[in-house]
Amino acid sequence: MSAQEVEGPPRPNTIDIAFWIAVVVPILFTVLSAVSMLLQWNYMKRILEDISGASAVMSDDMMRYAMMFGVAFGLIISVVFTVLWVLFAFKMRAGRNWARITLTVFAGLWMVSALSSMVTAAAPQTVRLPEGGVYTLEVSTAQLAMSYAQSIITLLAMIAFIVLVYLKQSNAFFRAAARR
Repeated sequence: MSAQEVEGPPRPNTIDIAFWIAVVVPILFTVLSAVSMLLQWNYMKRILEDISGASAVMSDDMMRYAMMFGVAFGLIISVVFTVLWVLFAFKMRAGRNWARITLTVFAGLWMVSALSSMVTAAAPQTVRLPEGGVYTLEVSTAQLAMSYAQSIITLLAMIAFIVLVYLKQSNAFFRAAARR
């Protein structure tokens, strides 16, 4: 038995490039999201002060805890999905077709999310307060620029990823890996 037969089919560059996209982009996205949340912290505190002044239902401490919970929950979810992406990327790189399909579905969902974010990012959000008042959250230029940059990077990276994992040489790699 030759070394090639033991190791499996040769991995094309398309899979290696797709692998690095699947590793780097989610990590970069999570880091940018964390940085974005930290940069927005003072803005969020100001919003909470405005809302807590207009709302008698929640105390300032409750508002702060709710905000911290939301940020922490968002970051935890982002980290969990990033870890899954990276694990599936390693399985895909090893020739597992189920990992390629799973990452393709995730990439498609991420593209829909990015497109949705681009459409709604500039729209002001209105929050209805329990006692009937309303509060309009305005998006700063920095927040809007960060959101658009993340969405564009995500869209381009996910399109490249999907194309790369379904090119002729990639398909041949997965077929050969399934036969061993």
